[in-house]
Amino acid sequence: MFDFVLDPQVKKQPIELLALYDVIIIGAGPGGLNAALYAKRKGLDILLITKTTGGQLLNTNLIDNYLGFNNISGEKLSHAFMEHIISLDVPLLDGVNVEKITKENNQFKLVLDDKQIIETKTVIIATGGNPRKLRAIGEEALIGKGVSYCAICDGPFYKDKDVLVVGGGNSALEAALDLAKIANSIMIVQLEESFTADKILIDQIIQTKNIRYSLNSEVKEIIGKDETVEQVKYVNRATGEESFVAVDGVFIEIGVIPNNSLIKELVELNRFGEIIVDNDQMSSLSGMFAVGDVTDFPYKQIITAASQGAVAALSANNYINKKEQEK
Repeated sequence: MFDFVLDPQVKKQPIELLALYDVIIIGAGPGGLNAALYAKRKGLDILLITKTTGGQLLNTNLIDNYLGFNNISGEKLSHAFMEHIISLDVPLLDGVNVEKITKENNQFKLVLDDKQIIETKTVIIATGGNPRKLRAIGEEALIGKGVSYCAICDGPFYKDKDVLVVGGGNSALEAALDLAKIANSIMIVQLEESFTADKILIDQIIQTKNIRYSLNSEVKEIIGKDETVEQVKYVNRATGEESFVAVDGVFIEIGVIPNNSLIKELVELNRFGEIIVDNDQMSSLSGMFAVGDVTDFPYKQIITAASQGAVAALSANNYINKKEQEK
């Protein structure tokens, strides 16, 4: 039903840039794309800039919690979103980085990677995040050699093998359940005393025969030989007892680090580096909004990111109208 094929040439059509935009959206995950949709519907002059489209959706195998799209892959849902945006003729700069943002006289100046400068009245930051590193001994040396941050991407390489998943949230347990269909056995190591995932996922973990877990435990070392993972050393935080488990792969699922380098000197961040936003999705810098995984909103879900995109676009429209009335 959802066999979307996104023509890459559609995104590559040259566009004529305006002297001044109403809204520029940076990032094309669910939050950025929905912001583009709502801003376009308001009749605003908008521009969508992204290095890649899809965001974390592309690392999600199966999605069954987005209303109207039951059991759809992340890639297909991303394509569905893009098809909608393309149908609205939203101007898109694809494969482009924004290197710098400054604000002068109530307008923002964006410097692109080709040194071109674009001006806009408002900005919506939808830059998402990158996988958080575990910082265990041996982790860096074995990335791509048994250490992975994407079970969806690399899980098929571990058919009938033994793997370990680090983490206890939704992403970790979802990864473990996906891997349980492929791998021989799955060991979950969770730092906290209990899982923090949804109850429905915890129940599934308990009922899955080839999954076991160790709570209140910390992975200390990933051990490999001949550039492949062989075993993992972890420690029980309550007793100090060390354990070793033989595995072929390690999947680290402990959250994301927000991509905030572009704006970290411009806006207020929390201790995790997330952009602090108000109910209008506005940051501490007037006229700069943010949505999705880069914000301090606690629930990192597709539907919440999309919702934030709508709120940000509508808020940007109100902000522009108020500024016009003040003149």
